[in-house]
Amino acid sequence: AVVSTQSGHYGRDRPYQTCDMTKMAEAFNTNVDDLELELMKLVADQPVRIDSHNKVLRTSEDDERSRIFENVLDLSLMYKQKTQALLVKSAILKAGLVIKVPVEEKPSTST
Repeated sequence: AVVSTQSGHYGRDRPYQTCDMTKMAEAFNTNVDDLELELMKLVADQPVRIDSHNKVLRTSEDDERSRIFENVLDLSLMYKQKTQALLVKSAILKAGLVIKVPVEEKPSTST
């Protein structure tokens, strides 16, 4: 997920790797034991583990969609930085703040 900070910058928050089954049961208006039985059916062939003692659902792998999303965020950050640098360069040129260093001629060596 993308999280906006108070400064207006966006940061990344990793996808959930654990989920509290007590909170899930509350959200689905059921009890934890019934939820656990239902989850066992749903995640039987998935890279997910149910921690019955701590009542936590855990994922053991990052999914491909999360990796792609992270790559897109990295590319967009790089694009933003390059665009800002070009805008600053353009503003400097437009304001005439460029200092041109005279090119010195090299002495010719003739024999």
